[in-house]
Amino acid sequence: MQVTRLFATIAFFVAIGITSVTSGQIMGRPGQLAGQPFGSGPYTSNPDAAVFDPGNLEYDMQPFAPLDISEFDEEVPFSGFYASYQRTYLSVSRPNPYGSVNRNLFPTGSDFQSGNRFNVGSMSKAGVGWDVSYLKTSGSFFSDGSSEGVDLPMWTTTEIHDLKINRVFRQPLSRGGFISPYFGVGYTYLNDDSIQAANVNFLDPLDPLNPIQGLSNWKQDASNSIVGGQVGVKLNSQRGRYRWASDVNLSGGYNSQAYKVNEDEFVSGDDVFPDGFRGNTFSTRSSSSFTPVLNASLDMSYTVTRDISVKLGGQISYIWNGVNRLNTLGINDNPNSTAGPVGSLAFDQQAMTVAGFTAGVEWRR
Repeated sequence: MQVTRLFATIAFFVAIGITSVTSGQIMGRPGQLAGQPFGSGPYTSNPDAAVFDPGNLEYDMQPFAPLDISEFDEEVPFSGFYASYQRTYLSVSRPNPYGSVNRNLFPTGSDFQSGNRFNVGSMSKAGVGWDVSYLKTSGSFFSDGSSEGVDLPMWTTTEIHDLKINRVFRQPLSRGGFISPYFGVGYTYLNDDSIQAANVNFLDPLDPLNPIQGLSNWKQDASNSIVGGQVGVKLNSQRGRYRWASDVNLSGGYNSQAYKVNEDEFVSGDDVFPDGFRGNTFSTRSSSSFTPVLNASLDMSYTVTRDISVKLGGQISYIWNGVNRLNTLGINDNPNSTAGPVGSLAFDQQAMTVAGFTAGVEWRR
């Protein structure tokens, strides 16, 4: 359902963009002035569509051609297509335990995890373009771990997917460089899941005074599906082979949440449970919230050839409320477990911080 809403939202904004392009056209094809050969003019009858001029689509397939250093004396605005790939190394804050406990008694902190970011886009000579980015990162850790002397620790995995589609408007600055405000739509999927096996005591229906010792294979899953929009601004500046880019944006969206618990219970074979399998317990609950996010990043690029640059950067994202996180209390203390205290599935809207650095390569047509 959330995927359907996402694509419907994207289609709506794309339709708006196409309409704005079409309404500005006059007689003639995009990229062609009266009396000029097709695709030969530096300006177009519709500047917004200039990037799709067939002249711009002609590429000599020489990405490793040497850089023309004669252009270093002036900052020439880039126009055309671009794409980049970056390897991400991000520190993601752990979920906090919650319930009738003192959180200060439990270690939380954060863990580094690796991922990938892909970015593609285009910019017209008129300074209007599109930008699409996708991030995927995941990592695992012991949230109730062997370092605390737990015989059978809880293994937790956090996974993030983030897709953004933005309309960008570039303007030159009087002291050099460019400023690029933008707006767009996005979809973020954030998920915590855990697994823990533990020795527990179960009630024996034939002898209630003597519990059965067994093993519980216990799994939790807390998910967030966020659909919304964002507004932001980028600053770009180039000096020689070096190019700097900073980005700040604020996003927010409707967060559809789910919390699931699955527990398989095993005991030694007896007259009641001859195969050793005592049963399965499954429960789920859903909720929703508004989730605001503040993002900031800084990148430095070094131009190696005419079309290829290497990039290093840093980023931080702070979600100050509205994230459904996993309850990291152990199986014997967690109200979501049949072996824990009496309770029910509950949502704890937490804050979350993601910060780290990136390294990659960029191609610009």
